[in-house]
This record gives sequence, C-alpha cells and structure tokens, in this order.
Amino acid sequence: MAVKRTPDGYRLAGQFENHIARSSAAKAADWLFPFTLSFTSTSDSLAYPRLTRWSGKAALVYLAAIALIIGGVSLKRRKHNNNNQ
Repeated sequence: MAVKRTPDGYRLAGQFENHIARSSAAKAADWLFPFTLSFTSTSDSLAYPRLTRWSGKAALVYLAAIALIIGGVSLKRRKHNNNNQ
C-alpha cells in the first residue's frame, strides 16, 4: 500500500472528515439574503460597501417576485381606470 504524503513531504497519519448537515435556517437565509454585505477589504484602507457571495438563483426569485408585484399593481390600476370611464 502506498504511503500518502502531504505537499511538504510529511507522511499522512490519517484523515478525518466531518460532514455537518446545514440547518434549514441556514438554507433559508441563503434565499432571503442572496448576497453578503461587507464594509472592509484587506486590499485598501478605506471602508467601501461590497456585495459578495451572490446567489444567482435567489436573485432570480427576487426579480420574479418584484415583476409579479409590479404586474399585479399595473393590472389592478388598469381595471380600476377602465371601471371609472
């Protein structure tokens, strides 16, 4: 059996992997907040707001919800204006 070695040349004594299932609250947070907002960076000394870790699926859900709301309001206004004429 071949001995596994690390990139530094050390022999690997063993390996442990602990897979922890994500909670449903953590999964819901990914959909409710499709990005991470941070105000600092290691590359500069000023604090600029930065949006990182974008979730494309969640952003599409938000855009679809906004489109449905705008469409519903527009449809309601059209019906209201047609009834007043």
